[in-house]
Amino acid sequence: MEKEELLESFFSLEGAIQIALDNYYQFLSNIKGKKLPHNKKTIEYSSEHSEMNFDAFAKNENVAVFFHTNHTKYAIETSDVPLHNHDFYEINYIYRGSVTNQLNDQTIHQDINKILLMNPYAYHSPRVDTPDTILFNILIRKNFTAEILSDLSYQDSNLMNLFLSGSLGMSPIQPYLVFDNTPRINFLLQEMIREFYNKKPYYQQILYSKLMELWSMFARQKEEKNAAKKGQYPSDINEILNYIQHHCGSVSLEEISKKFGFSVSHLSRYINKYTGYKFNEILHQFKMQNAVNYLTHSNLTIPEITEIVGYSDVSYFRKVFKKEFGISPNAYRNQSKQ
Repeated sequence: MEKEELLESFFSLEGAIQIALDNYYQFLSNIKGKKLPHNKKTIEYSSEHSEMNFDAFAKNENVAVFFHTNHTKYAIETSDVPLHNHDFYEINYIYRGSVTNQLNDQTIHQDINKILLMNPYAYHSPRVDTPDTILFNILIRKNFTAEILSDLSYQDSNLMNLFLSGSLGMSPIQPYLVFDNTPRINFLLQEMIREFYNKKPYYQQILYSKLMELWSMFARQKEEKNAAKKGQYPSDINEILNYIQHHCGSVSLEEISKKFGFSVSHLSRYINKYTGYKFNEILHQFKMQNAVNYLTHSNLTIPEITEIVGYSDVSYFRKVFKKEFGISPNAYRNQSKQ
């Protein structure tokens, strides 16, 4: 092989695309429960807002790659995908073209320069912008992600909030993050995709090590951007948010006003100005984050969690939680242990 060909194969995914297509069609055949006819190789969707929990992983796989063909030239039939979520974590990597991804609260336009990272509670509906777009979804089992992010070095990062809690709504406690696709990250993602489709011995172990490196690159990028933004905001706004987070079970606007030297009305406007959210909205999200963490990582009863996160009535807590996540606290706990 010439040097130019070697370099092209090393930095290109062209050789993996046909394998990806074959895997994709076989996957569709499997989830249909029968062999698909030659001219029928797509999933039919019906729900407008659904949870799509198909088995995307082979036995003993914790990391998988899925090739998105809907509305591309690689699809024989296409259909509109409704807002949906999964029971695994997802990294959207665009090798060619661009995608418009409709999320619960906004629309994200993603091209080859951006990486979209989502946890299981991110409702989304991707639509390719051009038929030659190539979108790879890197999928990670939920319980495996919790294991690799339990390392102490991640505990103060936004990635820990994103992946070890199911919080929705406000930034930074939200079910998705967008990263710049740097040359190093791009190269790492392409290595992971090739490794997955080649399926040589110990490919999962190699994917685990690359995933840890990828997570670290994401965490570094996030922290560098946060550090650059610090000068744009008053230093006490972070202190106020941290105080709310650590005392969300009992804190009040009056208490925070006294501690930080604001009037109640001025503090309310101050928080809204720099976060875009009202105090009660922020307090609610922190309570939901705490509830999710206790449900996922403790054996506390629902009444005990209700009291810790700051609710006096268990029935009301159940109602609020179900409105936020669409399922009851007990169902959430059971789902997180699957």
